[in-house]
Amino acid sequence: MRGPGFITILILCFFQLQVLSGQNLLHSNEVDIIRYVKENHPEMVLDKDFKNDHYKYLKFIDGEQESWTMLFFLSDDNRCTAIRMIYGPEMKKKVVEELNSKFRYVGENLWFDGESRYKASIEMKIEDWFLTVTITPAKSE
Repeated sequence: MRGPGFITILILCFFQLQVLSGQNLLHSNEVDIIRYVKENHPEMVLDKDFKNDHYKYLKFIDGEQESWTMLFFLSDDNRCTAIRMIYGPEMKKKVVEELNSKFRYVGENLWFDGESRYKASIEMKIEDWFLTVTITPAKSE
């Protein structure tokens, strides 16, 4: 039998995957990204407790749970150039199902979003302790 922790993880998994089915935020400005996340992912909190001298980005974590993270990489003029979601490895099956249902599969751990205003490439990388989904502007179909 599974305890309440397992149920909490399942609920969080459902909310985590919603970002994949949401609006493609590439080229959006910082204010619009913050508004979008606040309205569509109220469980996510803007994390300002970090400093990175190499990249400019917005980092959102799921409150105190810290079981998933969203990063929105920004250009010098505060436009989104890439999006990265970081999940626990137990989420692989659900993430793949969501990606397959929303985007066109084009190769091993690669998908293409041709339906949004800005075409995007989606890549999943699987590590020992986490997996990442990275959305970048598509170079070509």
